[in-house]
Amino acid sequence: MEFCQLMSKLGIESYPDRFKTCYEALDKNDDGALYNEAYIREIDKKYDLLGEYLNPVLRGAEDIKSKPELVLFGRAAVEYNKDSSSYESRQLKLPKNDGTPASDMLPVLILLAEVPDMVKRFKARGFSDEGIKKNLENIKINVWVLDLLSGRPMLDQGHYNWICHYTKAMIFDHKAFNFQPATWGMNAIYLKNKKTGEVLPMMTSGRFHRSGRILGSGGCEDTEGSFDAAFTEVTDQFIGHIASGSKVEAKLSVLKKAEWECILRPGDDVVSLHIPRNANLDPDYVKESIREGFELSKKFYPECNFKYVVCYSWLLEPKLVDILGEEAKLSKFVQLFTKHPILSYGTSCLGYVYPGYQSGPVSDFPENTTLQRGIKKLMLEGDYIYGAAGVILEL
Repeated sequence: MEFCQLMSKLGIESYPDRFKTCYEALDKNDDGALYNEAYIREIDKKYDLLGEYLNPVLRGAEDIKSKPELVLFGRAAVEYNKDSSSYESRQLKLPKNDGTPASDMLPVLILLAEVPDMVKRFKARGFSDEGIKKNLENIKINVWVLDLLSGRPMLDQGHYNWICHYTKAMIFDHKAFNFQPATWGMNAIYLKNKKTGEVLPMMTSGRFHRSGRILGSGGCEDTEGSFDAAFTEVTDQFIGHIASGSKVEAKLSVLKKAEWECILRPGDDVVSLHIPRNANLDPDYVKESIREGFELSKKFYPECNFKYVVCYSWLLEPKLVDILGEEAKLSKFVQLFTKHPILSYGTSCLGYVYPGYQSGPVSDFPENTTLQRGIKKLMLEGDYIYGAAGVILEL
């Protein structure tokens, strides 16, 4: 089958150039490796990889035998991923899901083929067998998340892309969190007062709503009163708009370099913190996890000069403290960070707080927890949970 014909049948409109090359180089005699039951059972047993989802994966592997287009795509994807970076792997668009077991499990089968190389990559960085096994669990965890959200075990594009960080050993799990080597790419610098230690984020670019949130965020679409974040750094001054929590001041501020120093700017190496669903947010455990994760990041990725642990999430929304009270575990987590706003439509919390309800009317959202009741009330009043970008300055 010609490549363009295959892409058309699978509903894929764009693809990396090298993916086409991989497809055209395939031996068209299928060796069955993509859906090999013995291989799937072997790696599942070796790494306790799939748990309760072994049988759904095997059903998908059996079903895909009768789907030659999916087999061809999957085989080409396996070849493409062999020499791809994490970024390149995430550029591969998956076929449109038709609801069959084969379609649901195609992304899983592609990822399972990369497990041996994934293990080698983590070993080369010094991870223990226990640590590698914990990282491998993310395949099963993400199938579970989609099972929770969609009602059936599967992987979609977003969750497939997330696991591609793991297949290239560019993220790892430790205790409460996921830790990812990253580059600070936000449009903000962080400035520290040399005497008092106060830290202020200053925006380097961006267009902002009159409320101080990023223009285009939920409820902040109208341009009246909006402003651009002008930023200038000269020999003795930083001139720009300071962020406070989740908003940006409309007025320009001038901070003298004799009094203020830049401690974080775009391009710096950082450790990006990700919060798994149902993470243990006990304050002591959180601090222990972050401290140890930061040190492990330096050990496993010595090529990086990490400055801070950072996070971009709806879980950093300051209004969560108002909903839950200052003594709540999540509130204490929010307060660990010095924050500035991110572009947010205000809906990224829904799949976590209201699984199974996130696409329905807000009035139908459940009210079983304080968090559910508080966010529902806030949204019915026309407000949003935006989230923020944040930096942990002290561990």
